[in-house]
Amino acid sequence: MGSEAETQRTLYPYVTGSSVVAIKYKDGILMAADMGGSYGSTLRYKSIERLKPIGKHSLLGASGEISDFQEILRYLDELILNDNMWDDGNSLGPKEVHNYLTSVMYNRRNKFNPLWNSLVLGGVKNGQKYLGTVNMIGINYEDNHIATGLGNHLARPILREEWNENLTFEDGVKLLEKCMRVLLYRDRSAVNKIQISKITEEGATVFPPFSLKTHWEFSAFRNPTAGAEGSWFTPEELCNVLTLQNDPLVCLELFHWASQKPRFRHDVLTYHVTIKKLGAAKMYQEMDDIVNQVLAVPSVGSEAMFNTIIYYFTEARKLSRAVSIFKHMKSCTKLNCRPSIRTYHIIFSALLSRGNNADINYVYMETIRSLFRQMVNDGIEPDIFLLNLMIKGYVLSLHVNDAMRIFHQMSGVYDCQPNSFTYDYLIHGLCAQDRTNNAKELCLEMKTKGFIPSGKSYNSLVSALALGGEVEEAVNYLWEMTEKQRSVDFITYRTVLDEICRRGRVQEAMRLLQELREKGLVEGHDYRKLHYVLEEDYGNSLSRIAAGSIFGRMVLHGCIRCPWLESSVMQDQIDYYP
Repeated sequence: MGSEAETQRTLYPYVTGSSVVAIKYKDGILMAADMGGSYGSTLRYKSIERLKPIGKHSLLGASGEISDFQEILRYLDELILNDNMWDDGNSLGPKEVHNYLTSVMYNRRNKFNPLWNSLVLGGVKNGQKYLGTVNMIGINYEDNHIATGLGNHLARPILREEWNENLTFEDGVKLLEKCMRVLLYRDRSAVNKIQISKITEEGATVFPPFSLKTHWEFSAFRNPTAGAEGSWFTPEELCNVLTLQNDPLVCLELFHWASQKPRFRHDVLTYHVTIKKLGAAKMYQEMDDIVNQVLAVPSVGSEAMFNTIIYYFTEARKLSRAVSIFKHMKSCTKLNCRPSIRTYHIIFSALLSRGNNADINYVYMETIRSLFRQMVNDGIEPDIFLLNLMIKGYVLSLHVNDAMRIFHQMSGVYDCQPNSFTYDYLIHGLCAQDRTNNAKELCLEMKTKGFIPSGKSYNSLVSALALGGEVEEAVNYLWEMTEKQRSVDFITYRTVLDEICRRGRVQEAMRLLQELREKGLVEGHDYRKLHYVLEEDYGNSLSRIAAGSIFGRMVLHGCIRCPWLESSVMQDQIDYYP
């Protein structure tokens, strides 16, 4: 075990310090370094002193591995102690210490066990200023200004431009602060806790640490990856390009291309516009892949984007996926991702579009009822659109009483006023259950409030009244319907004419059909079809009426005499058949 321990080497540094910057000034040497110690990429320690006086005439600064720096300090303590033991009136100057450090670093490099440091050694002896450096493999030189680490690339250009040999102490400190500020902005291992030391003929002084004044509002700091390789565009710029692109396949290619760039990260805007493009093009499988990426990144999301996802999943008839997204929104901790009234609009509309008969609609209405309670419990106030969807759902499932309950709660409970759609849904539902009196009351209330019933409401009401035996009132609503410029469908016309004929008033039905034709309400194919149906169903009655009409014409022209010609019914028949 002992031999193995002796052959161990430092393969890579653990805790490291960043740059050291040093300059000569008029009276001596100035040196600056921050007090940060990085454990890997983590800025773990923030109070490590890396500037140390060495003997009477030297000052040492170090970047690199802190434990190796401590080993070097131990070597130097032994060196200074041994020098003092001679007590000959001489002491080691900065040049001698620098030469010693160069020998140590080169010797350890030759043993393949280097000390992982870059050292800066400065000092003054007998009026001579000295400043030199040595790195981990023994390369050394002396200069008027020196910087290690990243400072060798960022601070040295500043020093070359602004340094001069007649700098005062104050000017030298300002120059070092400028260099350290640049390093603080650009070096991720730097910390804003700076220590400055000086050494003159009188000795070394290490000043207390301080913080620099900084300004972080530069545009380059707000978007630090701008201009870097692979990130010459921002998510906002990509979003603008995707928005202007009409081809969804090109949008998808751009999205995947950007994803492969090392420094680019999609945000909610790029995800949202891509999902919208794919959904509009009905590329639902590709859209699903992008949605899975969104769900894998908890920090990305918005209520608008999730609503878009739910909408297109419902369009694709993937109701289970839409519900899973809704549950994801419910579980989100970010308030801007929680379900809104718009979310419930989309889900309710999708559920109501699934049913093809009353039983299926009733099953989905149970789900809608549960969601409605959740929405109210979450503090979301329903609006008129959502309440109308509830009424529509109850009407489609033939639970008109529940629809009427919602209608009566609108003003008092939910502070919403019914609109024309509310009345239209209710009138249609009441007519489907032959509750024509309630339907007429709602129709009157609707017109009192200034709303005009829709064509569907009128058609339902006219048909229900006719089937219920209120033929005259059905005809009145039919004429009212035409005055309001509402379209009457073929079924409504046939229902009214059929019910008139069923009551033995075939002539009246024919007269009504003729009048509708004269006013241009029934033309062409519809008129011929209605006339044909009446002839098929009530042909005998029409034949008797036609025969009577021919006989009457003969009497009027004097061919025969008939005392009962004055009959009003006979005269009407003659007038109808020219």
